[in-house]
Amino acid sequence: MARQAAVAQVSLLFDTGYLATIGTGTNKANSVKPFSTLGILRAGFFQADADGNGLFGGTQGNDLAGVLKIYLSNGTILTLNGALNFREPTGSKVEIFGFIFDPGQTASIPYGASQTYTITGGTTNGSSTSMGLRAYTSTFTFVDGENRNGNASMSGLLADLNLALTGSPQPTVISACAANAVEGALSPAPSTSASPTTGTAPSRSPWA
Repeated sequence: MARQAAVAQVSLLFDTGYLATIGTGTNKANSVKPFSTLGILRAGFFQADADGNGLFGGTQGNDLAGVLKIYLSNGTILTLNGALNFREPTGSKVEIFGFIFDPGQTASIPYGASQTYTITGGTTNGSSTSMGLRAYTSTFTFVDGENRNGNASMSGLLADLNLALTGSPQPTVISACAANAVEGALSPAPSTSASPTTGTAPSRSPWA
C-alpha cells in the first residue's frame, strides 16, 4: 500500500486568552473565563496549507475557517472546528484575535473545585462560546467574569493574522514532547513563548 504524503499545515499558538459566552453579536464576549482560570496552557489555530506558501488563507470578508486546538494542563488536547471571526483592536493594532466554534462542536473542560466549563459551538446569544487569543505583542489582561466587546469587521483581519504569524517568535527546536506522545496523553508543558509553527506537522505531536 502506497504511503500518503503528510498534509502541510500552518498554525499559530497563543499562551494567553479566554473563553466566553457569545452576547448579542459574536464579537460580544460575556462572562469571560481566562485560560489561567480554566487550566488551559495554550491554544492554537490551524489550517491546511493548500498553496504551500506558509500563510493562512481564506476569502476576505468571510469567517476564516480552520481547526482550533486547546491544550489543557492535565494533558488533554481538545480539537474543534471553528473560524476567525472578530478582533479586539487598539487603533489599527490587533490585540486579540476572536474565534467562534462551528455549530455542533462541543467539549468540556474540568477546572477548579469539581467545576466544568462547556464549549458550545454556534452563534446563539447567551449559550454559544467564543474564544479570544492574545497577540504576542499585546499586554491585555482578562478578568474572570468580565464582558468584552470586539470589532466584528473582517476587513484586513487575514493580513493581521499572517502578520502575527510571521512576526511572532519562531522556535528553532521543539523538544518538549516525547516522540511517542499522542493526543489526550499527559505530556511535558511546552515553552511559554507564543510561537507560530508552519510546514508538515507530525500527526503524533501533541503541539501540532
